[in-house]
Amino acid sequence: MPSLPSPPARSTKRGAHSSARPRCAPSPNLSEDAARDRGLSRGLAQSYYRLSGIEKRLGDARAAVAHLHSALAILRSIGDDCCGPPLQRKRYIDCLIAAGPENNGWRHARVQLASLRSRVLRDLAGKNERLTLQAIDAQRQAYAMARDSAAANPRDIDVLDLAATMAGRLANRLINLQRTEESLAIQREAAALIDQMVAIDPANRRNLYLRAKVNLLMGYNLSQLARWRPSQEALLQGEESGCRALAQDPDDVRVLQTQNGILMFLTRVERNLGHLEVARGRCRQALASAQKLIHLSQQAQEPVTMIAVLHEEARLLGVPDTTLPTSHE
Repeated sequence: MPSLPSPPARSTKRGAHSSARPRCAPSPNLSEDAARDRGLSRGLAQSYYRLSGIEKRLGDARAAVAHLHSALAILRSIGDDCCGPPLQRKRYIDCLIAAGPENNGWRHARVQLASLRSRVLRDLAGKNERLTLQAIDAQRQAYAMARDSAAANPRDIDVLDLAATMAGRLANRLINLQRTEESLAIQREAAALIDQMVAIDPANRRNLYLRAKVNLLMGYNLSQLARWRPSQEALLQGEESGCRALAQDPDDVRVLQTQNGILMFLTRVERNLGHLEVARGRCRQALASAQKLIHLSQQAQEPVTMIAVLHEEARLLGVPDTTLPTSHE
């Protein structure tokens, strides 16, 4: 294990504010002790992090960044960058975010880090409402940064893609808390970003897949609110994009999964609109799509996502369910 740096003794020859700055005079053996004790290592890293904040407030950016890098070196040396408990990984991410320079490449990385911080907080939260809300706030921050970059770079597909992805993650966090209206608003923003991507490169299969997926999610959420007509509209738009993507690669499992979900929920929507024959036709399409997925993904634990929805719709509509084992006897 690499030796750990000791926090420096503070000089009194660094400007008018030096007398107001805290001095750190640790034991000469602090680094050696920390190298043998993870708890002490984390405490030392936290001290560097706090010193960095003091330096930043006093206007010494160089010293602030140096302290952050010392904290990062300590946390890496004990594996907290990749393998530590969620709380320690969060602290490592906080240091990374604070240490980053102001440039486009780092802004992209900062978005990813903020999203990772949200995921770590979510894993920490369990039933803790305060941490759950912090996880949502962290993802909201990630999306806000990505959205600002997209507004400044409206023809950069990578930037737009990142913003749409961050919007999708935020929408999913909100759905998990049954905040459906808020989630729908964010999904509409994601759809607008994806529409920009499709306008720039209409034939790009990933762009078409993303459009199909966001329309599936909007259609699902609208169906949960029993808004059958808007749900139908979103799902039909998604189906059109999914068909265009599958025309390029009929065996793309990711697109097939999305298209299968669209067909399932179109079945449910048409049934609730009273269009029973149309619903039965959609159900047969969904069953055929599901059978193809089962064939292509024989080793997958769940080759067809949410297949219980399809089983239920087939039962309600009186359509023979060809995906059930008994259908092949």
